[in-house]
Amino acid sequence: MPKRYLICTFLLLAGIWGFGIPGLQPVYAQETATVFPEDDPLRMVVEPIQLGIDKFSARIEQIKASGREPLGLVLTGGSARAYAHIGVLETLEAEGIRPDFIVANSMGALIGMLYSAGVSPQTIRQIVETTPPEQYLDIVMPTKGGLLDSSSFSAMIRSLVGDIDLADTPIPIIVTAEDLKTRRQVELAEGDFPRVIAATFAMPAIFEPVSLGDLLLIDGGVANLAPVAIAARYSSLLIVSTALYNREMSFGNPLTVINRAIDIGKTRNGMEDILAVQPMVIRNEVEDVSYMAFSEPELVIELGRKSAAASLEGIKARLPEAAAGRAPDPVLEAKRQAYAVSIPARMAELSHGALPACAPRWSFRPILKVADDFEPEPMALSGQAFAGISLYGASGRTRYGFSALYGMGQDAGRQWGLSAQSLFNPVGTLRLSGALRLWGDFVPLSSYVFDPESLEALAVVEWSSLGPEFTLSPRGSMDATMDVDNGSLAWVARLGLSARLQRAGDDQRLFFPFVQAYAGMFADSAAGILRYGPEAVAKLGISRSDLGAVRLRGRLRYDIQGLPLGLESSDSFRGVLPTGSSDCVGVANSEIVWFARALECSLGEMLLVKDIELGPYFDCAWAGSASTLNPDAFAAGLTLSLSASISGLKPFELSVFGGIGGSGDFVLGLRQGRLF
Repeated sequence: MPKRYLICTFLLLAGIWGFGIPGLQPVYAQETATVFPEDDPLRMVVEPIQLGIDKFSARIEQIKASGREPLGLVLTGGSARAYAHIGVLETLEAEGIRPDFIVANSMGALIGMLYSAGVSPQTIRQIVETTPPEQYLDIVMPTKGGLLDSSSFSAMIRSLVGDIDLADTPIPIIVTAEDLKTRRQVELAEGDFPRVIAATFAMPAIFEPVSLGDLLLIDGGVANLAPVAIAARYSSLLIVSTALYNREMSFGNPLTVINRAIDIGKTRNGMEDILAVQPMVIRNEVEDVSYMAFSEPELVIELGRKSAAASLEGIKARLPEAAAGRAPDPVLEAKRQAYAVSIPARMAELSHGALPACAPRWSFRPILKVADDFEPEPMALSGQAFAGISLYGASGRTRYGFSALYGMGQDAGRQWGLSAQSLFNPVGTLRLSGALRLWGDFVPLSSYVFDPESLEALAVVEWSSLGPEFTLSPRGSMDATMDVDNGSLAWVARLGLSARLQRAGDDQRLFFPFVQAYAGMFADSAAGILRYGPEAVAKLGISRSDLGAVRLRGRLRYDIQGLPLGLESSDSFRGVLPTGSSDCVGVANSEIVWFARALECSLGEMLLVKDIELGPYFDCAWAGSASTLNPDAFAAGLTLSLSASISGLKPFELSVFGGIGGSGDFVLGLRQGRLF
């Protein structure tokens, strides 16, 4: 081909490329603004949603107008490690270093919000040490995005601090959350105080997301553990208290890999903020503490106090003279004095059975009873393992529910159950509860599928005094069962008084005693015979937190008419029950246990096994023997008790025991809960 034709061909192709023809136009990279217009949801992901920021900013401007730079405090997330912030606040306040505003997220927001509301660090310490959060977190069916419902926790916070709005706290505060609907960060400086707290620590998939207006919020720490950049918008004078995680991990476990994958982004973003802003930093020495250590607040708080003390010299060197040695604000001090009286009083009621007032709500909850309790509560399921589901409701200080039960042991007459139950706390610690349960068996499909066998009615009235170390608790209960087929009625009633004396403390040089006693009357009409008389239970022991405990227990029942009584599984004899009967029966239990903290472990930082007690036991039982020194049965062996929990919350307690009885019988038992 002549050279001129090659040149013409090249020019023609260049023209087509440059100017295009239909169907052959070149593809250029389009402008970002064209691809993602202003109202595009994906473009808006990077824009935070701000609630109450104008009022927050105005309060900060008032401080600047007075002629000084406001001091900001950033409290990072870190789950249970965030308890270290309490020790930090105690240390800073002792030096007169008081923040003008706070920015926080996740569990750091829980501490920061209580502090901003006017609760002193000492009172916050009381709250986390005496009111474990797991008591107010309910396991639910995951129909709303989580396994735990925090509604009761929000109600508990409301009962402590009252109805307040985040915008009205004495110390202005911003907390962060993430909105699931828009995928935008949410900066909250206003909103219902307890609801905002629940949103800030709502770990994805663990807690149900919290609705706030049109938003559906989760833990802000999933995106950034240290929201320093937000605080830097309002001041150049910042202190950051960290609760980061830097523990050795084995990545052979998929759960560990998932946890680390989630941690990478939020820790990286937080560190980028810290390194970019260069604030004063208190690096709390909690980085090897499990995020599930909610039952060890004293340890974590002390680590925070020590870390802050070690950082004080460097902080004071960077602070202006006016920022240290400041007196507390009068409005804040008045709040603190009021809370210092009201919060401990309310916590005492809650810890002794009072219910926090809840907004009306319904939820589906799973029921799983794997074994009998050692000493069943009057309304507890017993006799076999049960599984089921409950439609649970709450309103004010009333709880109610409807349950469907499946008896996994297939005991005759109780293969299935339908139940309606309620609990009412009218005043103080007075609790009234009741239930109606219809029990039956499954029958062939050719007949009725469900065959009702009995109708059971239960009622309990109980109250507790509020002593921190000595408690009195009267209680009355009734359990009546009617046979559906023949109309016969059997019932058992109890009326008694419990007393408990326990010295609290964690001094590892001392042994702390405890004494618990119950005395009352029982009456029952089993087999159509009325039996009644006194009964008593006594427990005592001594323990040391770094070693273990020595414990003794005795239980006795006596029929006034001299009618025969037999031992039952609820008498808690850890052996083969003797078959004899007498007008007086009893059980004695003894054990020496080691607090096996060395055996505590976690599975992928999700399932935590702790509070392990291991040691030998020796039990005796009397059911007809005429001699106290000659029991009808005895058993000796080893007992193991432990607590298992998901993410360190809502523990589930189990006890296993195994040994040999007096006649050479081997015993292996499983109970829910602990004997002591």
